[in-house]
Amino acid sequence: MNKKSIDLAFQKEIQNLVYIKNSIDCDKILEIAQVIKNAPGNIIFSGIGKSGLVAKKIASALSTVGLKTFFVHTTEALHGELGIINDNDILFLISNSGNTNELKELVNKLHNNTVKIIVFTGNKDSFLYKVADISLLIDTVEEIYPKASVPTCSSVANLVVGDVLLFLLATDKNISKKEFQKIHPAGALGQA
Repeated sequence: MNKKSIDLAFQKEIQNLVYIKNSIDCDKILEIAQVIKNAPGNIIFSGIGKSGLVAKKIASALSTVGLKTFFVHTTEALHGELGIINDNDILFLISNSGNTNELKELVNKLHNNTVKIIVFTGNKDSFLYKVADISLLIDTVEEIYPKASVPTCSSVANLVVGDVLLFLLATDKNISKKEFQKIHPAGALGQA
């Protein structure tokens, strides 16, 4: 461990973000933002592992600008919480592989519903990419430590795209500081 290792890790993250910025389908991001803006129901985020944590953060961030978003853990949905997903809701799934068994099962259980499915994945040949109503490929160059494939750059890339959606939707809604404070009254952010 040394400062060169720190610099290398930062450089890999930055390199991957530049790659994503230059390769991502901006029209699809705009389409996703429009679908979320016009959603007649709730926007439910889900994922497993690190992707689930990313999904939870994006859902939470979008709710702070007044959108009807929340997170449901995929396993919990399959064990009794499937009833919170209703017709006309949007199911937003995040999975780097796009082939996570629990997410595949969740999609299959909702197949006959009128739930719109949006997917962030790093695999255009995956099950989720192919079955979703809207699929956004977020394909990173490599993780920080590729020998173990721990989600690092892929997680950051998904978070950044989530932040881009937040920016687009908050800008479109023209959220004022006063409106933000109503939704987020406590803490330093609410007081600011």
